[in-house]
Amino acid sequence: MFRLRMHRLQPSILLRIAGGFLVIILLLAASTLITMHSSRTTMIGVDRMTTSANPILHTTGTLDLELSQLSELFQLHQASNERAVMPDLQDDFELTRTRIGAESDQLLAYLDDLGETSAQVSMVQRFDAQIAQLVQRMRQLMMEHQDALGRVDQIRQRRDEITTLEADISHLFEDLVWSLPDDEAVAIALEFYASFLHGLMLMKDIDIADQADVLERLDQAFGDWEMQHNNQFFAFTGMVARQPETQQLVQTVDELTEQMVQGTRGHDDQPGLISLRAQAVASQARYSAELADLTADIEQAKLELTALNQFAERFARETNQQVAANLARTLNLSLASLLASILLGGLISALIIRSIRQPMQRLTRSLSHLGEGDLTWATQGHRRDEMGVLEGSVEQVRQSLLDMIQSIRGQSERLRQQAEGGRNLAETMRDRTAEQSRETDSIASSMQEMATTVGAVNTSAREGMNHADEALQEIDVTVAAVQQNRESLTALKERVIHAEAFTGELSGRMADIESVSEVIRDIAEQTNLLALNAAIEAARAGEHGRGFAVVADEVRSLASRTQSSTTEIRATVEGLLAGHRELAETMRYCLQGVGDSHAVAADSADAMLAFRDRMGQINHISQQISVTTTEQGTTAEDITRRVTRIADIARANEQLSVEARDAAAVLGDLTAELETLVQRFRIQ
Repeated sequence: MFRLRMHRLQPSILLRIAGGFLVIILLLAASTLITMHSSRTTMIGVDRMTTSANPILHTTGTLDLELSQLSELFQLHQASNERAVMPDLQDDFELTRTRIGAESDQLLAYLDDLGETSAQVSMVQRFDAQIAQLVQRMRQLMMEHQDALGRVDQIRQRRDEITTLEADISHLFEDLVWSLPDDEAVAIALEFYASFLHGLMLMKDIDIADQADVLERLDQAFGDWEMQHNNQFFAFTGMVARQPETQQLVQTVDELTEQMVQGTRGHDDQPGLISLRAQAVASQARYSAELADLTADIEQAKLELTALNQFAERFARETNQQVAANLARTLNLSLASLLASILLGGLISALIIRSIRQPMQRLTRSLSHLGEGDLTWATQGHRRDEMGVLEGSVEQVRQSLLDMIQSIRGQSERLRQQAEGGRNLAETMRDRTAEQSRETDSIASSMQEMATTVGAVNTSAREGMNHADEALQEIDVTVAAVQQNRESLTALKERVIHAEAFTGELSGRMADIESVSEVIRDIAEQTNLLALNAAIEAARAGEHGRGFAVVADEVRSLASRTQSSTTEIRATVEGLLAGHRELAETMRYCLQGVGDSHAVAADSADAMLAFRDRMGQINHISQQISVTTTEQGTTAEDITRRVTRIADIARANEQLSVEARDAAAVLGDLTAELETLVQRFRIQ
């Protein structure tokens, strides 16, 4: 495993990015606080406008409308001559008065909320006092109007009585004139009738009199008429006294005269037409004076409302100007902070990109060479941040791969030499086995000849002994060759076992290569994750992190290329592992074949030793050949079979030697293929 050297780290890339964003955030926070303060001031101004200025305008407008409605209701009441609608008008009047009081109290509350409005509060208080006086006088005038309506009813009643009297007198005197016997009586009657008509005319004049002096003159004139009418009544009475049938007429005329006087002067606490009309004239005069005063007071109250309206409009205008100024200041601050944030973000991004561009280019070149198999390109980094750690990790990976490939090359060369030695040994064993086979065939031929000449053994014992000595010598040679072949097989077995052990060591090296590729893949994944996190942070930063997003994309691309290179290395290592497994299988097969050949060689050596012993016995009993021909024939046949067996074993050994040679050739081919794969990596 690789151990990273520990360094005191410089400020990391993430720390720089975080510091840059922190500066931007602090700038934005400061501008936001300033903007919030300005916005708060704006909101206070808007709140004052919405909660004070506009309500004051609305309230003063409402008071103006309510005052106009109050005046209108009063005028409707005074102009109305129907008693039935007056209660409703009075209720509306009182309701309007209540609303005016409520609106005035609300206006005082608004002014109290504003503060420093003592002059306006005094205006509202004066307005309340004026309204109270107006309402009190209006109520009094309304009551007087109701009394006047009562007098009008009485006057109307008197007017109706005058009309009735006029009609009655007219009918009475028409009938009287036609009944009088002479012209004097008619003249007296007509004169008296004219007096009645004059009195009725005075009553009508009194009924329509609208001035006090006119009414006073009419009152005096009516007194004069009354005296003259009484004189004429005496004359009329004297005329009627001469005619008894007119006695009832005198009584009627007297009653009519009394009705006229009572209707005009009054009686029994009942006011007469003069008194009613005098009260009406006086009431009308007071009403006109009061109405003029009311109009002046209403105009004064409206002036107070106008002043309050002007104050509310001025306050609303000033508040609106303050709100507009605050909004403009807030907008300028926002634009300035935005521009400063953009400039600062661009500057920080440029500095960060400048600080990581050069190490990224070095790292890209190193990984590119590493992916191409060039292990001679060293990564020289002196930074102490994450990029420096990453460059150090890549350099350690390169150095580890370089050491591993060099080791594999050395081990491959030794394996090739071992395979070449095994192949040469197999060739030697094949040659010696072939020689053994030939020797065995020769022995077999000799034994065959011995078998064919067994009949002549009795006569040529000496010759048999010589042949036995030669066979013994040849057996010694054969035993020596078999023993040498056995030793060769033992040496080949040891070499095959050593090759198998080296194959296991090579498997461990392959596993180390795979571990290193896993480390590279983990580093690439971490780099990809780091780039992804940086891209996410850049995306969160929006326009401020666009430059860093480009860097993060380059890092992610570099991590992807690293993963691709790691995948190629792993594929190469997997190919080596596959070749190694095939090589290991072949080595096991060779080891088994060599073991079998070793066993066959051991059997051959034993057989040859046994044969040598037998040939010694033949040599010892060669003197008894003549007497033991039958036994010698049997022994010759046995020897022939054994020699044939040895020949078969020798041929089998030769075949095994050929197979061992082929296995050694396959091992050499696999070694060459392994060396070819390793040659892909450039280490010098």
